[in-house]
Amino acid sequence: MLNHQRGSALLVSLILLLLLTIVGVSAMQMTSLEERMSGNYRDHQIAFQAAEAALVEAEAFIENTTLGLSNFAAACSGGNCFKSDCAGGLCFDGSIDGSASGGNSGGGNNKGGGNSGGGNNQGGGNSGGGQSGGGNMVQNCGLGTSKPWTTNVWTTAGKYRTATAIPETAANAKYIIEFRCFTPRDPSATVSTENPEQWTLFFRVTALATGGTTNSQVMLQTTYKKLNY
Repeated sequence: MLNHQRGSALLVSLILLLLLTIVGVSAMQMTSLEERMSGNYRDHQIAFQAAEAALVEAEAFIENTTLGLSNFAAACSGGNCFKSDCAGGLCFDGSIDGSASGGNSGGGNNKGGGNSGGGNNQGGGNSGGGQSGGGNMVQNCGLGTSKPWTTNVWTTAGKYRTATAIPETAANAKYIIEFRCFTPRDPSATVSTENPEQWTLFFRVTALATGGTTNSQVMLQTTYKKLNY
């Protein structure tokens, strides 16, 4: 009988051991994958919350900062100027005619405040304020077409604003604010562009934040209507 044994028990044991090894390795890989997924999800949530906090901070800046038409004029040279190059994280690549002084200039018509040389003055209208070319600030505001959040603003110092630090983030969130002309104060009311008092400033805010590592990034965007204007 002994001469007929060929070690089949050993072969079966080795096959079973191989199967158990494969199952064990697969379980370890699955556990490792789940741990990485959990870590990535947590990183993403931290980045998302940091981006939301940056949006709230930007909205508070808009609401609590005194802004007039002069802040959006090409000639603006003071603080909080909205420019096409997004200096200071404040962007506006459109045009708002006659906005340099934020109101009528000289209290009357352009150059001299009346007729000049026996005839009507150039343009025949107000200059430097709400009225320009026969329109008002709402009618004369032209939107730009750029998308600054797709450019190098996030990597160029001075072209974004830095949000307050959030715990567990690898870096502070950044945000930019774009002026998007005007929007009705009351969206349910019937408004006219001939009545500027029915309109208020309108902005678009974009925030970029990181999670616990710089590999996790979230970009959020919202629009905001300034109530205190």
